[in-house]
Formats: sequence, structure tokens, C-alpha cells
Amino acid sequence: MSGAWITGGASGIGAAVVRQLAERGRQVHVADLLPVPEGVPATSSDMLDVRDDAALRASCDGAAEAFGGLDLAVVCAGVGDSGPTTWDSVDPSGYQRIVDINITAVVRSITVALPHLKATGGSVVVLASLGGLTPMPTNPFYSMTKFAVVGLVRSLGPVLAADGVRIAAICPGFVDTPLIDPWREIFKDFPLLQADEVASVVLRAAEGESGACWLVQPGREPAPYEFRGVPGARRPDGSVAGFLWDGA
Repeated sequence: MSGAWITGGASGIGAAVVRQLAERGRQVHVADLLPVPEGVPATSSDMLDVRDDAALRASCDGAAEAFGGLDLAVVCAGVGDSGPTTWDSVDPSGYQRIVDINITAVVRSITVALPHLKATGGSVVVLASLGGLTPMPTNPFYSMTKFAVVGLVRSLGPVLAADGVRIAAICPGFVDTPLIDPWREIFKDFPLLQADEVASVVLRAAEGESGACWLVQPGREPAPYEFRGVPGARRPDGSVAGFLWDGA
């Protein structure tokens, strides 16, 4: 029986995914910068920085070997950033950190998991954000990284489907996790999602259409977000040359 590999599974949404998978009798390996606490029933785990390519690959390959394969990868590791208060206050090191973790490490996590998922016809689900569907002027770098994840997942959807692998993104609104701790006073009267709500959508998305980006908001039924088609180029005769984009 194959298992699941989860980055960022020691807390928040990732930990909720671990719990729900364990309730289904699944084997789960967690890769996280933090130790897995009691109450997060991972089968196994290792501590690593997702920016460490060798450690990331060793974690994924080790989980596949221990479980007899992987049929699910969930990429939850990520960081938030309040971003610059003015454009003159950009911190280059802070910018590079959020790009390295929220974009580059996501690409590498998918890359190391793919050989195992192709072997089982599995799925990879990436945690994005509502900030990947709509601009966040107060958090521009974070929003930028999540737009990148959404674009990656949408572009890879048909490519991976041809290899029998599903990929999906989850785009939740504000979730009651440690990530929002610096802004709890701001959110005291705002409806927040619970991590378990988002985790259940992760498992639904793993069985859904490849390339889908699931919108998750308080008080609304989770569903794949419907993107508007981009108008295609027109030939001299007026017909649409839409081999790259949908639209009229």
C-alpha cells in the first residue's frame, strides 16, 4: 500500500491533512522545519528546510521506499510576509526568502514527488491562497508567490494528466492557523476558516480535475474557481487562433 508525503505537515493546514489521512488508515510522512508534535499522527517524519534540495529529495524518496510508493504529495510548506510598507522599504533578504520557500521549493517538491506519483497514478496538491486569485496590496510579495503557484498548477494540469497524475491548488481565504498570529487583532471580527475545513478540500482536490484551483471561503461551498478565458489572437479571416489560450 502506498502512502502520502506532506511538506509543512507539523502544524496548521498540513497537520490537519495528516490527521484526516490517518483517520482513513493512510501512511503519512511529514517533512517540516519543526518537529511533529503530539496529536499529529504522522507515520514518520524528518526535520528539514525545504530550500535544501538534497534533504527534500531524500525525504520524498525515503518515504516512497518505506511505504512501497507514494500516491499523494501535499505541498503545504510556506511562509507569510507583510511585505514592504512602501516600495522604498523593500528588504532584499526577506523578498528572497519568501520567493525561495513559496515558489522555488514548491517547484522542487513537485519535481521530487513526480516520479513516484507517475508510478502510482497519484496526485499532488499545492497550498496556494485567495491571494493567488486576487491582488493583496498590503502583502504584495506573498500574493505574488501565490499567483505563481496558481499559474504553475494551471499550466501543469494537462501536462501531468497525460502522465496519469493529477495536480491541484487550494486557494483558501484567511485560516485560523499560526500564520495569521501577527494579525489576530485585525481578524477578531472576521470569519476565519478552520484548518480541518481546508484539509477536507485538499483530499477532495486530490481526486478532482487536474489543474483545478479550489476556492475555499467561509460560508461558501468549496469549488474549483472558474477563470475567465483570455481573448485569443485572430487570424486575418477573423477566426480565433486559440492553441495557447481559451477565449473568443
